[in-house]
Amino acid sequence: MTVNLFLLMGESNTRKSSSVRSLTGIGKLRECNIELAGGKEIAVFTMIQALQEKGVSPAKFIQMIKRGNYSNVLTPLRIRPAKGNPDGKKYIEYFLAEGWHINPIFVLGADSLPYQLSSKIVTRFIRNPQRPNSQNAKEIKKVWGWA
Repeated sequence: MTVNLFLLMGESNTRKSSSVRSLTGIGKLRECNIELAGGKEIAVFTMIQALQEKGVSPAKFIQMIKRGNYSNVLTPLRIRPAKGNPDGKKYIEYFLAEGWHINPIFVLGADSLPYQLSSKIVTRFIRNPQRPNSQNAKEIKKVWGWA
């Protein structure tokens, strides 16, 4: 099964979790329905907190997604390592090795990454960490094809 992955990246205090809540309307780990621009709905398994901050390794996250049989997943990642877990690039490498499809990644509160991602990955930068979540969500939804 191919997983369709939606990622937000940033360091601490860049509104990753707030942006997830704004995009989904939920405030805790669970699957929710997201309406697409064409009117169709998809179920999206949603993590609120960055995987590193939550203490979830790449391998553990992949197992979690496989066990739950989730096909659409939204999660934040830290750019740099945190709490003994690797940087965002390492997570992305694991996901690509699993054959997961990665939608354009939104990087919050930065104008570059300290590493190069695969050429298959499109990154968009939202530089202002104080930009209202509603504006971030509007831009992100448009790119991801969400209503």
